[in-house]
Amino acid sequence: MQYLNSTYDEVLKTETLHNNPAKLVSFSRKLVAIISFIFILLTSQIIICSTQQISSGELSLLWVKYGRDGKAYATCVIGSTLYVVGYYVNGSSVIGVIESRDINTGELLKSWTYSNASSRLYDCTVMGNYLYVVGSLQEYPYVYPPIWSWLILKLTPDLKLVSTRHYNPSIEGGEAFTITTDERYLYVGGYDRSPGNSQWHLIMLEPNNLSILKSYTSNPDNYYDDELYSIGINPLNGKIWLIGVADLYWNRMGRVEVLDQNFALIGVRTIEHAGNLCSQVAFDEFGYAYISCRYEWLKLSPDLKIVKSNWRGEFDKAGKILLHGDHIYFAIT
Repeated sequence: MQYLNSTYDEVLKTETLHNNPAKLVSFSRKLVAIISFIFILLTSQIIICSTQQISSGELSLLWVKYGRDGKAYATCVIGSTLYVVGYYVNGSSVIGVIESRDINTGELLKSWTYSNASSRLYDCTVMGNYLYVVGSLQEYPYVYPPIWSWLILKLTPDLKLVSTRHYNPSIEGGEAFTITTDERYLYVGGYDRSPGNSQWHLIMLEPNNLSILKSYTSNPDNYYDDELYSIGINPLNGKIWLIGVADLYWNRMGRVEVLDQNFALIGVRTIEHAGNLCSQVAFDEFGYAYISCRYEWLKLSPDLKIVKSNWRGEFDKAGKILLHGDHIYFAIT
């Protein structure tokens, strides 16, 4: 597992934090940049690490905690509490889980699970002092291939469930991978599936009651493996950026789509090279986008022009990107 410490224009240093492959999710808190790493090891044991940024932009390890067998995908922060989102293994099933931990020590405060149904939790966001979490729920466990539906949860900071929304986007279901907010609405994305096909699927939700206000689908090739992985709101103009993969002519490639607030498509960028899957996006204050892909990192202008690319060889998709000060932090496997 490595983290990459970069300036906005070039990679400065690569440092190994652990010898095993991992995913990482990061966040910043107030004036001190505390970055929480969620490691998913080959042994499938969840390891949670916290690091602190020092003046040079490098990271120093603060604490390490070990969790149950399973996978963690995202972290969110409310006050001095860190929330870890993922799932754990329960026999032949997986159960969605949220852990709350003290941000300074890593001490486990509470663990919340989504009943006993097969479920996976992938991402979270915070709005109005509520924690919103998305994932998928296995609707028909005895059907093959299994049919999943979207799962959207609203919880209080002490992990009391406020409301739940189940959403079946198509005849063969789908999964919700990502959630974000513009502080007015929630945006949830993933994919839906129909016989012989899958496509990008995005919905806008009202945060109080989780009602669906708008939806958008994109199907570049009418084939399997089109999946939406990340949603970003450009701070410059409020445009909605969608990052994912499209199976174009049997070659999986990264794809970027930009929508306006009415969910009208206003721009598309295909990231060339077969297998160059793109998974995460972050923005600077000038509206430039930093996108992580399997083979490279990209800097795109607000009008989707490639400003700079950095070819780094083959990695798995990054867990998250963090922009803090003059540095960008990537997590790679």
